[in-house]
Amino acid sequence: MTISMTDTALDIEKKAIGRCGRRSHRLRIWFTWIYCGIFLISSVGFYMFWYTDAINNYMLSFMELRNGTLIFDWWQCPPLKMKYKIYIFNYTNVDEFEANEVSKLHVQELGPYEYQETMTRTNVVLHDNGTISYQTKRSFEWIGGRLENDIVLVPNVPLMFTTAYVRDLSFAVRFVTNTVLSTLQEQSFINETVNGFLWGYDTQLFHMAKPLLMLQHDIPFEKFGLLAMVRDYIRLTAESFEFY
Repeated sequence: MTISMTDTALDIEKKAIGRCGRRSHRLRIWFTWIYCGIFLISSVGFYMFWYTDAINNYMLSFMELRNGTLIFDWWQCPPLKMKYKIYIFNYTNVDEFEANEVSKLHVQELGPYEYQETMTRTNVVLHDNGTISYQTKRSFEWIGGRLENDIVLVPNVPLMFTTAYVRDLSFAVRFVTNTVLSTLQEQSFINETVNGFLWGYDTQLFHMAKPLLMLQHDIPFEKFGLLAMVRDYIRLTAESFEFY
């Protein structure tokens, strides 16, 4: 028996075409089901988003401040820590200026002094009326830049504040203030470390004025510093805010 090569090639071609057709048919069926699934999911999502509160309630459930939840832990101890770069002006010709040898003060910019802030909320109380009260504590740590033990010549801020405060008061108050300042021998400019100037240094004028200042404002720090108000002390919240 003789087999034609042409007939064999045609049979092979027909079988290949049949396999490709069946494969294409299965793919069309799969794509049809996928498109139907996507359409169904989209329709359900559209309906839930616009006509129900399900998604809104689901999102709000993650924002509720409850003990043991991740949101509560992040709110109480924020994982993101702020970094600050601080620059200080060092006055370089104070002696010449006070001796009237020059007419302008010259300054030298020093920095940056880099600090990292850590904030925590303590004594947290969740009230039954849907409010929360807490205390906030902030601390700063030097992390880089210029060393904070640099000695700088800077204005005597407590002295400047005192003279500006009593300037418009009675003559008797100004006289007593000038007498006290003369006794203390306070200078208009002082040499201080950057760390002390920012976070607190000893000054007799501040210690004397603190009891009087505390009659009007709470002063929780023991030493005067430009940023002493925000470092290493607990601030009581005066108001409670609502939470979900």
